Amino acid sequence: MVRRRGPRSRPLRDALRGLAPAPPPEPGSAAYREGVRPVGREERVTSAPPPVAPRAAAPAIVWHDRGGRLAGWRLPRDESATRRLAAQTPRAELDLHGANREEARRKVARFLREQAERGPGVVVIVVGRGRHSEGGLAVLRDLVGEWLAEGAAARYVDAFVSAPPSLGGTGAVLVRLRRAEPTA
Repeated sequence: MVRRRGPRSRPLRDALRGLAPAPPPEPGSAAYREGVRPVGREERVTSAPPPVAPRAAAPAIVWHDRGGRLAGWRLPRDESATRRLAAQTPRAELDLHGANREEARRKVARFLREQAERGPGVVVIVVGRGRHSEGGLAVLRDLVGEWLAEGAAARYVDAFVSAPPSLGGTGAVLVRLRRAEPTA
């Protein structure tokens, strides 16, 4: 059987032809002091290959904030995972009014952990609309979105969405919990 090389290998082969091998480091140079030594034909390299940096994993939860309305869902589902969530009745509520960022982060993580230990279900986190904060901006709402998607609390979250007006509208977030994973 005759193997033919395709046109894709030609540019690489042509580029490699023009390259000369790197010269060995000079004795006394910085590279030589750091342990770089020329390898002869009779010598073998016995060191382990350099570690490969792990690839960044895709986010487990995809989320967005459109017009002040949060929505997020765990992959591989799609955005339809959040549609039925707004119609469900929450079994517990966490009110973050008056909490600073660090207090709120700890409260959210503890609340979701405790609720996930009870099993799957829906809870509501009241973050407020920011009317009494500096600049009238809802700081905690954006932070809670990040915490639910990427923080320590994300392991307990299946999906989340801004609450319907009857439960606080954009000032509250409904969270569907998943079963708590056992910790090692």
